[in-house]
Amino acid sequence: MGPGYSRHGVVQIGHEKPGQPTPTAHVDPPRGKRAPAPPVSNFGLPAADIIDRTDAGSISPHDYLDMNILLWVLQVLLAVAFFAHGLLFLFPPAAVVDQMNASLPRWFQLFLGVAEILAAVGLTLPGAARVRPWLVPAAAAGIMIVMIGATIFHVVRNEMSSAVITAVLLAMATFVAYMRWRIAPIQPRRAT
Repeated sequence: MGPGYSRHGVVQIGHEKPGQPTPTAHVDPPRGKRAPAPPVSNFGLPAADIIDRTDAGSISPHDYLDMNILLWVLQVLLAVAFFAHGLLFLFPPAAVVDQMNASLPRWFQLFLGVAEILAAVGLTLPGAARVRPWLVPAAAAGIMIVMIGATIFHVVRNEMSSAVITAVLLAMATFVAYMRWRIAPIQPRRAT
């Protein structure tokens, strides 16, 4: 690679030839030279991404990895909870069918069951495979909508313990949605 080119094909400011203007945009590597794939960290994130996010001084690489671990734990906990609850809506035990049908119509139970199972899959699978990882915050946003409705439903029925649980799940989903959208998004898999 020529002088001024980084491993990723970006001209580095301060490494240009004398008399050339200062570059400000992405430049492809010289013809015939192919930039190698960026190194990947232990958490499936491109190492350069971790460094790029921390250059602004907002978060250190260590803090970024700690946040990524925390987010994955929350995503898995939410996924397990919503997968189980979705199955409960789709296949309710005989002992609670009458009680469930008295509070919600069966079509709405089926809708919620399918939505919650899809949200559980959306919280984990796109991030783990790094294919369309934008679905992770989208799934968390969908859970937020369901939890707002569930919290209101339980408060109106004066079921405060259930309202507190749904409010906690709402807070967890909101945190995951914001953090995965703005602060620590999962990077898509690079084509090889």
